Formats: sequence, structure tokens, C-alpha cells
Amino acid sequence: MAIIEKSDKTSAIKAVKKVAASKATPAPKNEQRKSNTIYVSSDEEIVRLDITLRGHRYRSYWDEDREYLFFSVAPEHTEAFEMHTWFVQGRFMKHGA
Repeated sequence: MAIIEKSDKTSAIKAVKKVAASKATPAPKNEQRKSNTIYVSSDEEIVRLDITLRGHRYRSYWDEDREYLFFSVAPEHTEAFEMHTWFVQGRFMKHGA
């Protein structure tokens, strides 16, 4: 029986979760959101989240299976989102990245 290093196992789990999250599909874009950047949770979430970026409140929304959360962020707020703890620590990532 092979011994698996803890760090190898952790990185393998993260890789599998990243692939699963990237396969989740967000709701279709309406005209207002066509220029927005979509961010998806890297792990399955059990509650919806809200975030306030530069005075503008964003509410997350579910994928079709109610497993992953998405944020549709306006172009003027993408920089602020990518500086947020959730993005920096890897809880959310760009959809399709």
C-alpha cells in the first residue's frame, strides 16, 4: 500500500474541487450583466452570501444544482472583488479560469 503525503492529498482534493466548480453553470446573462465578471465558489456552499464592494451590495446566486455560488460583478468593482479575502484565499475564483 502506497503512503500518500498529506500535502499531495490536499492538493489533489483542491484540484478535484476546482474542476467541479469550473463545470458549474451560472444563470443565463441578461442585458445588464453581459459585461460583468462571473465568480464561482471553489467549494460547495450551504448558505448564500452577500458582499459590499465600494458601497455597492452584491448578492450571490446558486447554480442549477444549488451547490455552488456565483457573483456577477460589474467591471468597475472587479478589482475590489479580487482584493477581497474570499478571492485572495481561494474561496471564490473567476468562472472559466
